[in-house]
Amino acid sequence: MKRWLAEGYETSSPGGTFDSVSERFLDRHFSPSQRAALLRALKDTRGIRYRGNAEDRAGRVGAAFTVGSRYGGLPKEQTLLFDPRNGNLLAYEEEITDDGGKLNVKSPAVVLCITYL
Repeated sequence: MKRWLAEGYETSSPGGTFDSVSERFLDRHFSPSQRAALLRALKDTRGIRYRGNAEDRAGRVGAAFTVGSRYGGLPKEQTLLFDPRNGNLLAYEEEITDDGGKLNVKSPAVVLCITYL
């Protein structure tokens, strides 16, 4: 699963891994065993932090995992929110944590939010 997540990405950095997970869930349905394998692969991601329960923009509560990253060039925190009952991805967010550069935003600033319904 870890190799598959890295396919098509120039780096297997923590930020790249989180981005890949988000992208894969956009157009795929994962079986329970595939979701379990994905979560096991994420467990070994460098710098991953469990942030406790969080609510997504659709009002659902899930287990939040974050990594600090410069994936894509800017300092940010990437968050994956999973349903603790079945391992489905509920949401993915990227938040600029420092100077937003040419984006001209004050940090902290959410610059990407995907809600999986």
